[in-house]
Amino acid sequence: PYFGGLPKIVLIPQYTDTDALEVAITAAQALVQATYTPESWAPFAAALTAAQAVNNDHAATQAEIDAALAALEVAQAALVHAAATGTALTIAGPATAEAGKPFGVTVSLANAEQAATLKLSFELSEGVEFSGDTLMGAVEALAGFELLDVYHRPGTRLYGITLGVLGDPAGLTFSAPAEVARLSLVRATVGTATVRLYHADLARYIDTTTADVEVALPAGDDATVTVTVEEPSPVYQRYDFNRDGNETLADLAFAQLYYRASADAGGEAWAMVIERGMDVDENGVVDLADYVLVLNYLYHR
Repeated sequence: PYFGGLPKIVLIPQYTDTDALEVAITAAQALVQATYTPESWAPFAAALTAAQAVNNDHAATQAEIDAALAALEVAQAALVHAAATGTALTIAGPATAEAGKPFGVTVSLANAEQAATLKLSFELSEGVEFSGDTLMGAVEALAGFELLDVYHRPGTRLYGITLGVLGDPAGLTFSAPAEVARLSLVRATVGTATVRLYHADLARYIDTTTADVEVALPAGDDATVTVTVEEPSPVYQRYDFNRDGNETLADLAFAQLYYRASADAGGEAWAMVIERGMDVDENGVVDLADYVLVLNYLYHR
């Protein structure tokens, strides 16, 4: 009934939920523009700006909030990771090695950002093997990487190595070339040993996830290490100065030819002293003290 007064109007407040939008905005603000391509970043940045405006508008309806959140999520999902510029690998090894003795081949990585995992693929020539008791034992991870796996493709000369960074979402960053892996290899016989790096996959941490990065490999022969494997150097006994295979007074007579040869004088004579180990007490000169040591050894052996 109407009693002559104005009708009573009751205002019911409109409640809106912006929690999800605020979480999405915070996560989006943490992204780094340089990590993504300009083409994908532009619409994302526009969606983020629009979402922030809606979030700051106290008169925004729930439908407007939900639409801003959806647009931001779509734009973020469409972001495209930018490859690290100039990421490259190089491979190096010795020019020569001795048959039956291990030699090392190293791989270096340059211009890599937030590296998470690195997979390397090699081809070894016939007769070249990993020198350890196990494949894992013949590979050393360097520069902060950990060795995760070494594998062989059965029936081939193809091998793979996986390096990784465990428990560190920042990954590893290299500007100047840094050695990241060392392979210990061996060839039992004289000949040529070749190691070819033919493929590499690098993943880097981005926003706590990983993304593949294109890695430039050395071109042509620069992707291959060629080692000339020679006969091993003969092993001589300690006081076999004349290299006849025995330790006798004849070796003492040979050493006497270099009496008073010294490091200070240098020259070919001292070079021979160093090569044959005739400065027994290592005091920088061949003298009577060295001869006494040799005589004492020959007498008491």
